[in-house]
Amino acid sequence: MSPDHPQSGLQARWQAVRERVDAACRAAGRDPAEVDILPVSKTFPVEVIREAVSFGLHRFGENKVQEAYRKWEALADLTDLRWSVIGHLQTNKAKLAVDLFDAIHTVDRPSLAEKLARLGDARGVSPQLFVQVN
Repeated sequence: MSPDHPQSGLQARWQAVRERVDAACRAAGRDPAEVDILPVSKTFPVEVIREAVSFGLHRFGENKVQEAYRKWEALADLTDLRWSVIGHLQTNKAKLAVDLFDAIHTVDRPSLAEKLARLGDARGVSPQLFVQVN
């Protein structure tokens, strides 16, 4: 960063995480470009997400559908944002989840997977589904 544009605290923390992950990848013989980091925006206000977008982040994880929806509405002008649900997803929130999220990281039961598939088919969307195995 130039002296005219000092790095923010958030940006410095992101850079430190990225460097640690990249170093761990190299130590394990993996290409760091193959590893995605999903920044979690839960509990953070919209202004923090906007700041993160300003230095290149566009994917965010949320664990509460209602909180994510409020942020999605407030950030509608940022058309390249991608959202992931990372917490337990209640079946009664599946409809909104399919509309809102590009990825659902905690599919923990067959009935939820089936409902998400039906809803996605009906809406013509297909969020990525990640199966949680205990």
